[in-house]
Amino acid sequence: PDPVGIYTGYTGCNSLLDATFDDRPVQECIGYSYDGQGVLTLGHYNAMFNCCPGEVQALVEVRGTTITITESQLEEACRCNCHYDLDFRVTGVQAGQYTVRILCEDGRTLEYSFSLSMGSSSANRCWASPLTAFTNPDQQ
Repeated sequence: PDPVGIYTGYTGCNSLLDATFDDRPVQECIGYSYDGQGVLTLGHYNAMFNCCPGEVQALVEVRGTTITITESQLEEACRCNCHYDLDFRVTGVQAGQYTVRILCEDGRTLEYSFSLSMGSSSANRCWASPLTAFTNPDQQ
C-alpha cells in the first residue's frame, strides 16, 4: 500500500512573544524519527502561529517520496505570536530518499530531504525562525 500521512496534534504555546519587539534567536526545525519498519514520525518544531489561533490545523499529503504538509490556523484573535510544535505520522514508508515540504501559515515553504535506510534513524534540520513580531499586551 502507498504511504499514508496524518496530523496527530500540536502543543500549546511554547513561547509567547510578549515584548513590543522581540528579536531573540529561535530555531524552527523539521525533525524525523523512522522506526525501520514503515513508520515515520515527523515534527515541525517552533512553528509560528497567532497566540490565539482558534485551532492549528494541518493537511498531510504523500505523493511518491514527497510529503507535503499544509499548515493553517482558524483565526488570528490576538495581536501576538507563539511557537507551537506540530506532530505527524506517516505509515507504509519504505527505505529511500524523502523530501518533507511544509507550507507554513505565513506563506513560507520549508523543505528537508533525507535518506531512510532499513534500520531506525532520526535527525532534524533547523532554520532561524522569523521572529519580528509586534505584540500589544492589552489585546492578548
